[in-house]
Amino acid sequence: MLDRGYDAEEIHRTLYEEYDIIPVIIRKKTAYPKGYTPEGIPLCIWGLPMSRAGTDYTRKRTRYACRKSCQRTKQMTFKCPYRDSSFPNGLIYYTKFEDSYRKYGPAIPASTIYKKLKPLRTAIERNYGLVKENRYRMETTNTYMGLDNVSMHVIEHDIALTLDIIFMFKKYGKISPLLKLNY
Repeated sequence: MLDRGYDAEEIHRTLYEEYDIIPVIIRKKTAYPKGYTPEGIPLCIWGLPMSRAGTDYTRKRTRYACRKSCQRTKQMTFKCPYRDSSFPNGLIYYTKFEDSYRKYGPAIPASTIYKKLKPLRTAIERNYGLVKENRYRMETTNTYMGLDNVSMHVIEHDIALTLDIIFMFKKYGKISPLLKLNY
C-alpha cells in the first residue's frame, strides 16, 4: 500500500511481475482513452458503463460485462446485438494488465482489494512513519531514488507491517483487517 508518489507504470509492473506483490497505490488522476469512464470502466456499444465481472490473475486481465444494461434504458433507439439469449451476460470485454499495469492492473480502484485497503492507507502511512522514524531512525537517513531503491523501500514497508501484524496477533489474539480479504 503506497501513496501517489509511487504511482508509476514501472513500479506497478515490477512489483507484480518480479515480486508477486499486488500493488495498491493511491492513484494520481488518470486520463483513460475513448470508450472508458473517467474511473477507467469500459463502456458498452451504447456508451453505458459495464460492470466488473472479476479479475483473472493467471491470464493477467480483468473481465467486464454489460449485463444487458441497455434493457433498462428508456431511450433505446437501435437494437443491441448482445440482448439475445446467446449472450447471457451481454457484451464481454477484457482489459489486460500488460496494456497498462497502472490503469488496468491487478488492483484497480473498482476491485475489492483496493476498496478494502484504501481506507487503511492513513493508518498504514502513519505506522510506516513511526516504525521508520522511531524504531529504526530510517526517516532521516534513507532517501529513495530509482526503481531498485523504491522496490527496497516497498519491501521495508512490507516487513515493518508484517512484524506489527504478528505482534498484534500475539499480544491481542486479533488478526489484522488486512488479512480478512477475499479477493
